[in-house]
Amino acid sequence: MDLNPAKKILAPFKGYKVYAGFSGGADSTALLLALHTLAGEMSLELQAVHFEHGLRGQASLDDAAWCEDFCRNRKITFTKITLDVLAFRHPGENIEAASRRLRIQQWVEMLAGQEKTAVALGHHAGDRIENLFIRLCRGSNISGLTAMRCRGIIHGITLIRPLLHYNKDELTTYLWENDICDWRTDNTNFDSTIARNFFRHEIIPLIKNQFPHAEKGLLQAAETIQLDADFIEQAAMESFKMIRGSVYSPLVFWTSLHPAVSHRVLRLWLSENCGKDMIPDSCLGMRFNEAVRKFQGETSLIPVNSEIAIRISGSNCSVISNSGLNQETVFEIPWHWTECPLDFKHGRLTAQTVSSEEKQKYSEEFADLNTAVFDDAGLPRILNATEKCDGDRMTPFGADSPVKLKKLITDRKLSAIQKDNLPVIRIPGGDILWVPGVRRSNLAPVTDGSTGIVILRWELFQEQEWESSSAMM
Repeated sequence: MDLNPAKKILAPFKGYKVYAGFSGGADSTALLLALHTLAGEMSLELQAVHFEHGLRGQASLDDAAWCEDFCRNRKITFTKITLDVLAFRHPGENIEAASRRLRIQQWVEMLAGQEKTAVALGHHAGDRIENLFIRLCRGSNISGLTAMRCRGIIHGITLIRPLLHYNKDELTTYLWENDICDWRTDNTNFDSTIARNFFRHEIIPLIKNQFPHAEKGLLQAAETIQLDADFIEQAAMESFKMIRGSVYSPLVFWTSLHPAVSHRVLRLWLSENCGKDMIPDSCLGMRFNEAVRKFQGETSLIPVNSEIAIRISGSNCSVISNSGLNQETVFEIPWHWTECPLDFKHGRLTAQTVSSEEKQKYSEEFADLNTAVFDDAGLPRILNATEKCDGDRMTPFGADSPVKLKKLITDRKLSAIQKDNLPVIRIPGGDILWVPGVRRSNLAPVTDGSTGIVILRWELFQEQEWESSSAMM
């Protein structure tokens, strides 16, 4: 296999310490082998890092032992990190998302305070195509569609993907050419209920069968789209320089921007003012653009999340924190659930309306704690997402009297992290409708007379949301 494409990606990192994610699968084994081969030429200090998630019993332990032996035989520095995924899993978070989030946290801790370091991952061309399909289905803009790039930054960590121009067959052939004929296989990679696996095993093979040159075309499309994304991101950065370092930004500045640029500048501005990467969703971008264009002089507040809001007053916009508000005021994020999802902290709220003909398929006993169903006619069109407040009470579904929310949460035996990330969904006026992961209330119940129902869901962010931080570089 020609390593020149990998060398080109690695060139800016000559002399760096490179931590390679090493699961023992074909992709990560090919990555580690390529890095080991190029280490001398590129002056790389190489260290393999294996995460043992403790989810597959002896098979998981065998993977870790195999990886350690592989590195020992080649004199590659090896580190094993054990993760307790089940113990630190958030409410509604699937195993894959929890594992990725915990790995990111470990990378952040491992590289803290170090200079000239990078994390190398074994993503290849096929992964890029899968990511493109997943992002299309989620309605991403072109920055999101091309979030899986050769180089990127997530939570201050430099990520590199040296194998992004190679396909799976090239990687396995490379291993065979180097007398490596066995590697570890994770059976969960064949579970098509996982989005990435669904596209990998079900959808993409059908497309390739119908269009033999589809893989090449899709990769070319991804490259072309990334060029377009780079151009818009550079334009956004140039516009952002006009307000960089300022607490206030003029309304006239925002009204002069094209919507494609405005959303990206908003992200840069929020991130600078909050001291961390902020990724505004499309709904927030639309609310903000509408507010600045229709502003008529009356001070308005646009909640960003449970912690901050954008204040529009006079001729300027500014970012304020929840702590700067009246502490007796519930910090509410309006959710126009008929129009778009709502991002809240590390999760997303979505709504689905079901017609009366399909209503019988759904009932309360089938709704899990992170899904709830309500009568369409009885549900206000705008709900509010907030954090829990002292003294909150709600009447749970099936009960006749209100109960302290604190007791309901305690009964669920949630961890401190889980409690901190709970959204509280309220109707206008403040009454609690639903607390995902805890209970729903008796408001807007589905009855025999309901002509339609609304299904509300709460999902923790998955890999693609973590990766979206690398889209703007």
